[in-house]
Amino acid sequence: MIEGEETTQDMTLFGGSSLAFKIALGAIFSGIYGVFLLLPMSTFIGAGSIISFAICIAPLFGILFDFRWGFMFGLLAGVIGLIVSSIIGGLFLALPNLVFGPALAGLFVGLSKRSTHKIRELQIPGPLIAAIYLFVVIAVFLVMRPDAWWFMVGYFVAALCALTLQIYHSNNIITDDLTSKANIIPLVAIGTFSDFSMMTLGSIFILDLPGSVFGLVIFPFMLIERTIAIIISTLLAIIAIKVLKDYL
Repeated sequence: MIEGEETTQDMTLFGGSSLAFKIALGAIFSGIYGVFLLLPMSTFIGAGSIISFAICIAPLFGILFDFRWGFMFGLLAGVIGLIVSSIIGGLFLALPNLVFGPALAGLFVGLSKRSTHKIRELQIPGPLIAAIYLFVVIAVFLVMRPDAWWFMVGYFVAALCALTLQIYHSNNIITDDLTSKANIIPLVAIGTFSDFSMMTLGSIFILDLPGSVFGLVIFPFMLIERTIAIIISTLLAIIAIKVLKDYL
């Protein structure tokens, strides 16, 4: 059971709002994720499908909610994605593990907003946990596809962002000022690559894509897609915080 002492310091939106409002807002953003699935960004090489602008929504689950709610609403978004794909076709059918992508984004971004989280009697280093997860993904990829090591550059940057937040963390990271808007960028990077990890691992273990495809074909498209996703996610987060600032 997670203790309640965190509520007075937890820098998440809606920390003091009603449960019903929080659930309604999370459901709305999960639905928005489903709508963004219909908007193609690029082609996914290896499964004859598309990568959608839904990747821009995934980090918001952790930015707007704490890590527990971020994970749950992200998982709801993933389930919606699977349902949408089962109706119109999509990448979720080829890589069903994508269901967990937005949930991981919500979890690790939520954890990264505070240097520590109290669970029972333990103080958990939130950003460090996110960094460890990203380094594990890097290690698995390098073992399985060492000939495309440079594909991990984005993950490495995201992991460094998490470590930086752990060391130089401000507990007031989500506020409506210019400083926090700069702080949103590393959070979005963490969320973007936590979400992307499911696509990467699925491409290895389900689609069995070779290293040459990762390193020579997918890599340039991945850089463009994830850069666009980080920019759009950051802008969406700033707008959401501005509109909902009364609930900070």
